[in-house]
Amino acid sequence: AEGATHVVALRSRPASFVPPTRPTLYERAVAPLYFRSNGVETAARFFERGGQQYLYAEDVMTCDAGLGSGGAIPIPPPRVLYANPVDEREERGERDRRNWRTAHLLPVTVAADVPELSTLSQDRDDILSGMRSGFAAAYDALAPVVGLGSAASSTLDGMDVAELVFPDVATDWTDGQLELQGEKVRREERRDDGVDAAEGGGSADSEGGEDKSSGYRSKMKRLLSVRRALGATLRRRRALEDEEEAKDASWQAGEEPDKEHSGAS
Repeated sequence: AEGATHVVALRSRPASFVPPTRPTLYERAVAPLYFRSNGVETAARFFERGGQQYLYAEDVMTCDAGLGSGGAIPIPPPRVLYANPVDEREERGERDRRNWRTAHLLPVTVAADVPELSTLSQDRDDILSGMRSGFAAAYDALAPVVGLGSAASSTLDGMDVAELVFPDVATDWTDGQLELQGEKVRREERRDDGVDAAEGGGSADSEGGEDKSSGYRSKMKRLLSVRRALGATLRRRRALEDEEEAKDASWQAGEEPDKEHSGAS
């Protein structure tokens, strides 16, 4: 939002993306025709002037500047500065970067070697791989903020957690099912000895499934440990915030904190 001091930008392109300098056929012909036929003349002229190319380049350059900066960087104004289809008088110094507002920007993007999917891709494995790569990049960048440690010092990196959050259903669930013979177990009985039946039962064909099931249970235990650590960190942070709010409220009410009050007496 405009006026923000700290921004996290989730980029939809890999780190190796270079914005094209030549508009595509859609941007040159299809988009202007579509918007003009629907009465949106401003958007049609914007594409005809190639305004989207300036925005692409501006976004990439801004994110790259934020990634390599240790402090606040200039943020372009919200108004379109180049190829603006609306004939507006430019405010004085609006293109001067020294007059732009600044903010701390953290762009999160997948590695350069991650392949970019096409817009109409429907391949399940490619889409699942893309989801995991995006989740892993965000996890590795933000996990230290909530006290989960860096990927180098943690037992689980972003991709490990991504494989737990976005499992391969065909392998971890369907192929890992154990074929158990017998009558349907009621809820009460399942709560008492369901684990023992799952570990001790099954036919000879279920040995591979048992190994996969035990491996999945091990992964789930590791994921739950991460979840507990995150929950404990959030609870500690919430307790500190409540303590600070209580101190602020006591000052506003004209009361001194107990420690200082007892020292003065």
